[in-house]
Amino acid sequence: MKNTLKSLVFISLSLISYGQENIDNNNTIEEPQSFQILEKNGKTHYFGQAYKNQKKGIGTEFLENGSIRTGYFENDTFLGEFIVAPPWHLLDVDYEFNHEMPFEKFSIDLNIKREIDDSAYFYIAPFTGEINGVGFYGGIQTQGGGYKSPNHNTDGSSFSSLGRIGIFSRWGIRDPNAIKIAPNGRCESSGYEGDFVSVRNSVDWSKGSYTLDIRNTHESVTIDSVLHTYVEMSIYNHQTSELVSIGKLAFPGTQMVLAKRNCMFIEHYSAYEKLDEIPKGQITLSKSIFLPLFGKKNKGQSSKQVVFRRPSKCALESITENYIKWRFPGAVYCYEVKDRPWSISWYHYDPEQNTMELAVLLYIDEDYLEEITVHLLGNAFVG
Repeated sequence: MKNTLKSLVFISLSLISYGQENIDNNNTIEEPQSFQILEKNGKTHYFGQAYKNQKKGIGTEFLENGSIRTGYFENDTFLGEFIVAPPWHLLDVDYEFNHEMPFEKFSIDLNIKREIDDSAYFYIAPFTGEINGVGFYGGIQTQGGGYKSPNHNTDGSSFSSLGRIGIFSRWGIRDPNAIKIAPNGRCESSGYEGDFVSVRNSVDWSKGSYTLDIRNTHESVTIDSVLHTYVEMSIYNHQTSELVSIGKLAFPGTQMVLAKRNCMFIEHYSAYEKLDEIPKGQITLSKSIFLPLFGKKNKGQSSKQVVFRRPSKCALESITENYIKWRFPGAVYCYEVKDRPWSISWYHYDPEQNTMELAVLLYIDEDYLEEITVHLLGNAFVG
């Protein structure tokens, strides 16, 4: 019996270690596939797994009528459509800073070029990275919801749908004290993707331009004897000038620091779906807007946060200068130098939201004058 057990274990280990790299190229039963591009009449006809110039495995076929089909092939025959198993990433974009970045507010512009149907399960996440070593992500979803209570695991709160939402999540914790729900918002604390807490809120997003930002609120809480600070995510709708808070999550420490490496992604979630039936769309994610606090800094003192109360034009010019120098190096205010000057043509201040919208005229050359519309939220420009 002992010898039989040893044989069974040996056979199992042999099967586990057996792979394509071990297949004899002359073996017609276990044929080794490789990724190839197959052409017909000088045009790409197929890209995917193949064996001896025949479609075999998973690939995409470009048909003569102009249509495309992705699926499973055997001996040049299409067997069936590719089924997407959620969560499935349609796009991942990695980007890096030169170094870790302490921040007060970090913003990214999102431009959705086409309408996305309500029946889709799309997650567009401009934020994915680490804050103070803790993984997080944030973005918008076509369908989502959550719970009204951070204690939903113990108080029996029920899950409710919100439709289109903004979502902000962090990992490595389940403590309800790490959650601050926004007005009319929802939350979740669970462990099905590893321990995480999350805040969500309704955002009626569609085709158009949006600015997503995360900011250090300087509101603190102690969790497991460690001082934490709440970070808030908000979404600004450039079509309606509406700013929606998604909610706040606690991160360890007082100064918030973004890791050097970050990511953006687009994901299909929740449902198994034929690849050809996933809605097509087009979005752009523009250069990140990352500005430190404004204000002069003396030794031993941190920069002062700018909070506007009926701002003067002088204050506007000073703050706009920081933005212009960052986005258009070499441009200076018009009364100083005539080479690439800029000026503020108009601005509107909303005292209730403490936000401002203004237009900047930037002289590029004799034949080109550009008007840039920017929005000032708290202490940083978006737009």
